[in-house]
Amino acid sequence: MKQTEYGGQYPMQQPQQTTQYIKGRPVSSFDEAKAIAIDWDGSIFVFTDVANKKIYTKQIMLDGTAELKTYVLAEPEPTPAPAPAPTQPQTNSPVNNEYVLRSDFESQLERMQAEIEELKKGGNVDESIRSNVKSNVRKQSGVQKSAGNE
Repeated sequence: MKQTEYGGQYPMQQPQQTTQYIKGRPVSSFDEAKAIAIDWDGSIFVFTDVANKKIYTKQIMLDGTAELKTYVLAEPEPTPAPAPAPTQPQTNSPVNNEYVLRSDFESQLERMQAEIEELKKGGNVDESIRSNVKSNVRKQSGVQKSAGNE
């Protein structure tokens, strides 16, 4: 029985560490990245185009063709800042439709109640008011139907 110089044991193999790095360089256009020759080993080359906010990758495929991909930086769309809330409610303003003065609300409510009572009696109501009321009833029933469908 022959003993080896390692005391009868096989030497342990150390795993080989390969240094991995990115192959590539900065370019100024797609055409420049397209024209650059790359290694035939199938490794990926990365070309950065900072001026155009793009990154190109180029790789030789198994069939021998070169594949060139483009990645574009998608910047988020700026969201408009919300309008500051007014300190005092404004009436008849097309911009501010969130607030109504209580007096305006109550006068409108009284007018509508009077129109409803006149309609219930079948009395003399202006035709424009009648069509207004009918269209408002249709709108309200449409809103109720769409709310029920959700």
